[in-house]
Amino acid sequence: MSETNNGSNLACNDIFQTLIDHHSRLGYFLPDAETAKEGKSAILPFQRPSFDQMYMAIAEIVALRSTCLRGRVGAVITKDTRIISIGYNGAPSKIGQCDQYGCIIDSEKGGCIRTIHAEQNAIAYASRIGIPIENATIYVTVSPCIDCAKLIIASGIKRLVYLQEYRNSYALEYLELSGLEVEQLNYGLSAIYNDYCGQEASECQ
Repeated sequence: MSETNNGSNLACNDIFQTLIDHHSRLGYFLPDAETAKEGKSAILPFQRPSFDQMYMAIAEIVALRSTCLRGRVGAVITKDTRIISIGYNGAPSKIGQCDQYGCIIDSEKGGCIRTIHAEQNAIAYASRIGIPIENATIYVTVSPCIDCAKLIIASGIKRLVYLQEYRNSYALEYLELSGLEVEQLNYGLSAIYNDYCGQEASECQ
Protein backbone atom coordinates (compact mmCIF):
# COMPACT_ATOMS: atom_id res chain seq x y z
CA MET A 1 0.00 0.00 0.00
CA SER A 2 1.18 3.50 -0.65
CA GLU A 3 0.30 6.88 0.74
CA THR A 4 0.73 10.29 -0.87
CA ASN A 5 0.67 13.36 1.37
CA ASN A 6 -0.55 15.87 -1.14
CA GLY A 7 -2.30 13.74 -3.72
CA SER A 8 -0.18 15.37 -6.40
CA ASN A 9 -0.33 12.33 -8.67
CA LEU A 10 -4.10 11.90 -8.29
CA ALA A 11 -6.87 13.43 -10.35
CA CYS A 12 -7.91 16.81 -9.01
CA ASN A 13 -11.66 16.13 -9.28
CA ASP A 14 -11.98 15.34 -5.57
CA ILE A 15 -13.81 18.11 -3.71
CA PHE A 16 -11.52 17.46 -0.73
CA GLN A 17 -8.32 18.14 -2.68
CA THR A 18 -8.23 21.67 -1.24
CA LEU A 19 -8.64 20.29 2.29
CA ILE A 20 -5.66 18.00 1.76
CA ASP A 21 -3.61 20.83 0.30
CA HIS A 22 -4.31 22.96 3.38
CA HIS A 23 -3.46 20.30 5.98
CA SER A 24 -0.20 18.43 5.75
CA ARG A 25 -1.37 15.73 8.14
CA LEU A 26 -3.97 14.59 5.57
CA GLY A 27 -3.20 12.43 2.57
CA TYR A 28 -4.74 9.98 0.13
CA PHE A 29 -4.50 6.25 0.73
CA LEU A 30 -4.80 3.95 -2.29
CA PRO A 31 -3.58 0.47 -3.28
CA ASP A 32 -0.12 0.57 -4.82
CA ALA A 33 0.79 -1.09 -8.09
CA GLU A 34 2.17 -4.23 -6.46
CA THR A 35 -1.00 -4.88 -4.48
CA ALA A 36 -3.06 -4.33 -7.60
CA LYS A 37 -0.95 -6.91 -9.45
CA GLU A 38 -1.79 -9.46 -6.73
CA GLY A 39 -5.48 -8.95 -7.46
CA LYS A 40 -6.29 -7.43 -4.08
CA SER A 41 -8.47 -4.32 -4.31
CA ALA A 42 -7.06 -3.85 -7.79
CA ILE A 43 -10.17 -2.21 -9.25
CA LEU A 44 -10.98 1.28 -8.05
CA PRO A 45 -13.59 2.50 -7.64
CA PHE A 46 -15.09 -0.72 -6.25
CA GLN A 47 -17.44 -2.72 -8.42
CA ARG A 48 -20.74 -2.56 -6.53
CA PRO A 49 -24.28 -3.85 -7.01
CA SER A 50 -26.79 -1.28 -8.20
CA PHE A 51 -29.50 -0.17 -5.78
CA ASP A 52 -32.04 -2.27 -7.68
CA GLN A 53 -29.84 -5.35 -7.44
CA MET A 54 -29.13 -4.81 -3.75
CA TYR A 55 -32.75 -4.28 -2.77
CA MET A 56 -33.97 -7.27 -4.75
CA ALA A 57 -31.40 -9.43 -2.96
CA ILE A 58 -32.65 -8.04 0.35
CA ALA A 59 -36.24 -8.84 -0.68
CA GLU A 60 -35.19 -12.45 -1.22
CA ILE A 61 -33.73 -12.54 2.29
CA VAL A 62 -36.93 -10.99 3.69
CA ALA A 63 -38.91 -13.74 1.93
CA LEU A 64 -37.12 -16.32 4.12
CA ARG A 65 -39.18 -14.99 7.05
CA SER A 66 -42.40 -16.11 5.34
CA THR A 67 -44.52 -18.68 7.13
CA CYS A 68 -46.81 -19.59 4.23
CA LEU A 69 -46.54 -23.20 3.05
CA ARG A 70 -47.64 -22.36 -0.49
CA GLY A 71 -44.81 -20.00 -1.36
CA ARG A 72 -42.43 -17.47 0.15
CA VAL A 73 -42.55 -13.86 -1.01
CA GLY A 74 -40.63 -10.81 0.19
CA ALA A 75 -41.18 -7.10 -0.38
CA VAL A 76 -38.99 -4.06 0.25
CA ILE A 77 -40.19 -0.46 -0.08
CA THR A 78 -37.57 2.21 -0.66
CA LYS A 79 -37.54 5.97 -1.06
CA ASP A 80 -34.58 8.17 -1.91
CA THR A 81 -32.40 5.01 -2.00
CA ARG A 82 -33.28 4.09 1.60
CA ILE A 83 -35.39 1.21 2.90
CA ILE A 84 -38.54 2.48 4.62
CA SER A 85 -40.53 -0.76 5.05
CA ILE A 86 -40.35 -4.51 4.46
CA GLY A 87 -42.91 -7.29 4.40
CA TYR A 88 -43.32 -11.00 3.79
CA ASN A 89 -46.36 -13.20 3.38
CA GLY A 90 -47.69 -14.62 6.62
CA ALA A 91 -50.54 -14.31 9.09
CA PRO A 92 -50.85 -11.14 11.20
CA SER A 93 -48.50 -11.10 14.18
CA LYS A 94 -49.66 -12.91 17.35
CA ILE A 95 -51.97 -15.11 15.25
CA GLY A 96 -51.30 -18.75 14.38
CA GLN A 97 -49.11 -19.16 11.31
CA CYS A 98 -49.39 -21.56 8.39
CA ASP A 99 -46.21 -23.38 9.36
CA GLN A 100 -47.79 -24.04 12.77
CA TYR A 101 -51.32 -25.06 11.87
CA GLY A 102 -51.48 -25.25 8.08
CA CYS A 103 -52.88 -23.00 5.36
CA ILE A 104 -56.62 -22.29 5.24
CA ILE A 105 -57.77 -22.60 1.64
CA ASP A 106 -60.88 -21.00 0.21
CA SER A 107 -62.30 -23.66 -2.12
CA GLU A 108 -64.18 -21.09 -4.21
CA LYS A 109 -61.73 -18.20 -4.48
CA GLY A 110 -58.52 -20.19 -3.99
CA GLY A 111 -55.49 -19.13 -2.05
CA CYS A 112 -54.74 -19.11 1.67
CA ILE A 113 -56.96 -16.83 3.75
CA ARG A 114 -54.75 -17.02 6.84
CA THR A 115 -51.92 -14.96 5.37
CA ILE A 116 -51.38 -11.36 4.36
CA HIS A 117 -49.37 -10.86 1.19
CA ALA A 118 -45.87 -9.41 1.38
CA GLU A 119 -46.81 -6.17 -0.36
CA GLN A 120 -49.79 -5.69 1.95
CA ASN A 121 -47.63 -6.24 5.03
CA ALA A 122 -45.02 -3.74 3.87
CA ILE A 123 -47.60 -1.06 3.02
CA ALA A 124 -49.59 -1.68 6.22
CA TYR A 125 -46.51 -1.33 8.43
CA ALA A 126 -45.52 1.95 6.80
CA SER A 127 -49.07 3.25 7.29
CA ARG A 128 -49.21 2.12 10.90
CA ILE A 129 -46.12 4.04 11.97
CA GLY A 130 -46.72 7.04 9.71
CA ILE A 131 -44.10 6.58 6.99
CA PRO A 132 -45.19 8.25 3.73
CA ILE A 133 -44.66 5.98 0.73
CA GLU A 134 -45.90 8.23 -2.04
CA ASN A 135 -43.55 8.11 -5.04
CA ALA A 136 -41.69 5.17 -3.47
CA THR A 137 -40.36 2.02 -5.17
CA ILE A 138 -41.42 -1.47 -4.12
CA TYR A 139 -39.27 -4.55 -4.80
CA VAL A 140 -41.05 -7.92 -4.75
CA THR A 141 -39.71 -11.40 -5.31
CA VAL A 142 -42.95 -12.37 -7.08
CA SER A 143 -45.11 -9.94 -9.06
CA PRO A 144 -48.30 -8.89 -7.23
CA CYS A 145 -51.77 -10.34 -7.48
CA ILE A 146 -54.52 -8.04 -8.71
CA ASP A 147 -55.60 -7.07 -5.18
CA CYS A 148 -52.05 -6.12 -4.20
CA ALA A 149 -51.69 -4.25 -7.49
CA LYS A 150 -54.70 -2.09 -6.59
CA LEU A 151 -53.31 -1.44 -3.11
CA ILE A 152 -49.93 -0.45 -4.56
CA ILE A 153 -51.61 2.07 -6.85
CA ALA A 154 -53.79 3.47 -4.05
CA SER A 155 -50.78 3.85 -1.74
CA GLY A 156 -49.03 6.21 -4.14
CA ILE A 157 -46.10 3.94 -4.96
CA LYS A 158 -44.80 4.89 -8.40
CA ARG A 159 -42.41 2.08 -9.33
CA LEU A 160 -42.48 -1.69 -9.00
CA VAL A 161 -39.54 -4.04 -9.58
CA TYR A 162 -40.19 -7.78 -9.50
CA LEU A 163 -38.06 -10.90 -9.78
CA GLN A 164 -40.47 -13.63 -10.88
CA GLU A 165 -43.83 -13.30 -12.57
CA TYR A 166 -46.99 -14.43 -10.79
CA ARG A 167 -49.40 -16.61 -12.75
CA ASN A 168 -51.98 -13.80 -13.15
CA SER A 169 -49.77 -11.58 -15.27
CA TYR A 170 -52.65 -9.24 -16.14
CA ALA A 171 -51.97 -7.52 -12.79
CA LEU A 172 -48.73 -6.19 -14.27
CA GLU A 173 -50.57 -4.75 -17.25
CA TYR A 174 -53.11 -3.28 -14.82
CA LEU A 175 -50.27 -1.49 -13.02
CA GLU A 176 -48.71 -0.21 -16.23
CA LEU A 177 -52.04 1.10 -17.54
CA SER A 178 -52.46 2.90 -14.22
CA GLY A 179 -49.22 4.79 -14.77
CA LEU A 180 -46.78 2.80 -12.63
CA GLU A 181 -43.28 2.11 -13.83
CA VAL A 182 -42.97 -1.68 -13.89
CA GLU A 183 -39.72 -3.55 -14.42
CA GLN A 184 -38.60 -7.16 -14.16
CA LEU A 185 -35.13 -7.64 -12.71
CA ASN A 186 -33.61 -11.05 -13.34
CA TYR A 187 -30.96 -10.51 -10.72
CA GLY A 188 -31.15 -11.54 -7.09
CA LEU A 189 -29.27 -12.90 -4.13
CA SER A 190 -27.50 -15.77 -5.92
CA ALA A 191 -26.31 -13.40 -8.65
CA ILE A 192 -24.99 -10.97 -6.02
CA TYR A 193 -23.02 -13.79 -4.43
CA ASN A 194 -21.66 -15.10 -7.73
CA ASP A 195 -20.65 -11.68 -9.01
CA TYR A 196 -19.22 -10.18 -5.86
CA CYS A 197 -18.33 -13.06 -3.53
CA GLY A 198 -17.68 -16.00 -5.85
CA GLN A 199 -13.89 -15.86 -5.89
CA GLU A 200 -13.51 -14.36 -2.42
CA ALA A 201 -16.28 -16.18 -0.55
CA SER A 202 -14.29 -16.20 2.67
CA GLU A 203 -14.44 -12.40 2.77
CA CYS A 204 -18.26 -12.50 2.59
CA GLN A 205 -18.69 -14.83 5.56
